[in-house]
Amino acid sequence: MLDGKKNYAPVMLLVMAGLAGVVWVSACGDGGTTPAVPDPPSPTTVTITPATAQLTALGETARFTAEVRDQNGQVMAGVPLAWTSSDASVAAVDASGQVTAAANGAATIAAAAGSASGSAAVTVAQEASVVTVSPDGGTLSALGDTVRLSAMAMDANGNAVANAAFAWTSSDTAVATVDENGVVTAVGNGAATITATAGSASGSVAVTVAQEVSVVTVSPDGGTLNALGDTVRLSAEAMDANGSAIANAAFAWTSSDTAVATVDENGVVTAVRNGAATITATTGSASGGAVLTVAQRVAAVAVTPTTDTLVTGEKLHLSAEAADGNGHAVADAGFWWASSNTSVAVVDRSGLVTGTGAGVADITATSSFVSGRARMVVLNPPAMTLAVHSVPAEENSSRRAVNPEELVLWPGEWLRADTRIEGAKRVATWKASDPGIVAVHVGRDPNNRPLRSGDDVAIEVIGFGETVLTATYGRSEVSVKVGAPTPRMMERSLVDRKDDVSGPQIHAVYAVASDDEDRELDRHGRVGWSLMATVDWLYDKLGRRLRVDTYEGVVDVTFLRLRETAAQMEDRNVRALRDAVRAKAWYSDEKTYAVYYLGPTGNAGGVKIGNFATVFSDSRGLDRPHYVVARQPDFLGALENTMAHELFHTMGVVHEQCATNPAANGSSHVGDYDHDLMAVRRRRGRMLTEIDVGNDDYYDHDIPNCRDAADSPLWMDPPPS
Repeated sequence: MLDGKKNYAPVMLLVMAGLAGVVWVSACGDGGTTPAVPDPPSPTTVTITPATAQLTALGETARFTAEVRDQNGQVMAGVPLAWTSSDASVAAVDASGQVTAAANGAATIAAAAGSASGSAAVTVAQEASVVTVSPDGGTLSALGDTVRLSAMAMDANGNAVANAAFAWTSSDTAVATVDENGVVTAVGNGAATITATAGSASGSVAVTVAQEVSVVTVSPDGGTLNALGDTVRLSAEAMDANGSAIANAAFAWTSSDTAVATVDENGVVTAVRNGAATITATTGSASGGAVLTVAQRVAAVAVTPTTDTLVTGEKLHLSAEAADGNGHAVADAGFWWASSNTSVAVVDRSGLVTGTGAGVADITATSSFVSGRARMVVLNPPAMTLAVHSVPAEENSSRRAVNPEELVLWPGEWLRADTRIEGAKRVATWKASDPGIVAVHVGRDPNNRPLRSGDDVAIEVIGFGETVLTATYGRSEVSVKVGAPTPRMMERSLVDRKDDVSGPQIHAVYAVASDDEDRELDRHGRVGWSLMATVDWLYDKLGRRLRVDTYEGVVDVTFLRLRETAAQMEDRNVRALRDAVRAKAWYSDEKTYAVYYLGPTGNAGGVKIGNFATVFSDSRGLDRPHYVVARQPDFLGALENTMAHELFHTMGVVHEQCATNPAANGSSHVGDYDHDLMAVRRRRGRMLTEIDVGNDDYYDHDIPNCRDAADSPLWMDPPPS
């Protein structure tokens, strides 16, 4: 083998040895013919082994050897060889005959010795040893989603195999398929291995198909439930981003308004109340909904009572109720009322039936074309009357009013009444349209004492305002309006509030014993109204008005809780009242005090002492309330009558030596007329309704040196000319 350096010394030694042999032979010959000298060996053939080589990886090497023979076929050893490649870009060869693959292709490797040469064929054809697939797996979230995989083949030396052809396969085509280009398509949830094969080498990646919910649809997507309790089952479907259904999706169901509709875990919706609600199904982060409306539809109408009996002129309010298909009331249902026979009964739009004549009529209520009915039997009514006794008349004479249209009474007042029904008992059922204004006591008065008959009733006014009081017997009834208008109220005061006008005036005081019940007459304005009723009555009689202490335009009433007990106040203890007022810091000598004492007393009436005009009253000891305000002309209630009498005593006491007609007992009263305000006594049932008859005793009498009530500073204005 040649190593590329020319070394001629061995060659020369061989040549010289040959020549010495030749000389030797000639010298040892027998003197015959000298033989011819042979030609020196010369490389004639070169044989390369192996004759062909297949390289499957770039950089792969193969060792070639060459055998040189001379012209005699003898192997020549040590003959220098020159190695060459027909295409060194495919396969390169070095001086030792080692061939290295450089690129796919074919090349001829030649070895030359002198003029002789030999060759061998080399083929470089990369074979895949390793296949890699990218990307390295992943997840497809929707059926039909695709991902393109790429594969790379490398030979045994890690060099890429150019133009490698791959065969693509899927381990589970029910999960994912792959085409010849490596495009993977999701088919079903699960996992599959995608393999690329080149030759005998292959590479794989794992692909997961896991659908993710993108859209939820609810069906039906809306609708109306026509009865409370009606149900409808909704279904929900989850789909991925490509619209493929997601099997076995679990849903959470909710309602936007459970007061309208509820929904259970299975999507069953139940109607609860009229309205609209959105029912939503949620799975994962996606949801879908349907709007359901609850709108009750009338399925039945019931009228109550279903049958009844009226008398002519009697009214009965029917009620109607509409129900849906499940029997639930339909709220806000409107009804159209009609009578089958208006000559027997008529009905208004509210269902109020009025009997118009004897007979039978069907009353129907219709809502949404569905009707219900009630049968009304109308009879001619028995006669019924309401009698009210002790109705105040002029001079307080008792009288009996039959079927009065109106009774004007103030809180605390009561009247006895009874009913008369032809051919029946007198017992009736009483009812007030406002029970806070009127109370009815059957058989007993408000003080729990028996009335004249157990069938009688006491009509007691307990509050301001007006109400309709109705007495009913069977289907007959009679009504009367009872009550009085509400006065301006003032809360009680424990002091004398600032006067609207200064100077002499009458100040009202309401007193209660230390241990007695506080009737709170001052709280609802009764005391102030009583005093003003007195003043108004005097104005009607005389054309003059007394000055009353007012605060912000309302009678100022001072509440006084006495130190004395109710027992100590018996027999009209006026001095206790006087001393209690005088002991107060708000007492003034300039004022006249109208003191109203309400408590147990054996002698109701008035007493005057100094500048105190007092009234002692106890309705519990009287046949009818003692505190009655007058409303008829020339009539004054007992409480007001007494206060007017006592006020005149403070303004001008009747003096026996001055009066033309003084009382015989010398009690500072007159004795000529029993209805004179200052009369000493009067007949039972007559009130004091005249002021100084003849003007000859105490008012405007023109008697020299005699006190005249007309000159009192309590009058706001002079007497009329």
